[in-house]
Amino acid sequence: MRTDTCQLEDLWGSESHTRSRVRAMIKHIHRSSNRHYHQGLTLVEVLVVLSIISILIMMLLPMNHRHQQLASTQACLNNLRQIGVAFRIYAGDNSDRYPMNNYTKHHLTNSSESGDLPALYRSLDINLSPQLLICPSDLRRSADSFLSLNNSNISYFVGTGASPGASTCILAGDRNIVISEVPVTPGINHLLANDTLTWIKSMHFKDLGKLCGNVLFANGAAFMYKTNADATVQSQKVLTNDLIVP
Repeated sequence: MRTDTCQLEDLWGSESHTRSRVRAMIKHIHRSSNRHYHQGLTLVEVLVVLSIISILIMMLLPMNHRHQQLASTQACLNNLRQIGVAFRIYAGDNSDRYPMNNYTKHHLTNSSESGDLPALYRSLDINLSPQLLICPSDLRRSADSFLSLNNSNISYFVGTGASPGASTCILAGDRNIVISEVPVTPGINHLLANDTLTWIKSMHFKDLGKLCGNVLFANGAAFMYKTNADATVQSQKVLTNDLIVP
């Protein structure tokens, strides 16, 4: 009987000891978990997170830049279309003539001789805002009013040979042009029937390094053209035109 009692006491003591060890292990695990929680992420985890963020940024930046370029190109085309509307309204009020062909009314010399682009745009001031004369991709700034307008506040050239009836003739476009591989200068630049227009990298830049520019035709249509062998603006079948470049 004594032996059985001793065995029971030993067993109970052993079980108590085991329970105490289990409780101690649980407390240790709980303390370790709390300590890990308060310490935050380990260095390796931080580096992994930073690497993932860097990869995401590198993936998103080019997409955002391209969207900005497309938005600027579209805003520029809208500006040109508004300029075209202002020209057509003017022609409707002035015997179907654009201001460069109605210079006597504005006390101007012929625009093809003077190259006074600010004066030409001032004749459209009733139907046009000076802010529309600046392309969003251009570093130039718009004038506060037409009274203070000068060439540095203009992004778009004007074709003096354009008229409401010459629908395929170039009326206006981005100023950073090259005529048949010859860079233009401020003032009058001659565009002949077989010449081509291309652009330099100072305003629009799109599609993996391909340069592009926007052009407005006398019928009010505005298009974006890429500068490459297959897509240049050709003036074939178009009247010889003088471009006034700001």
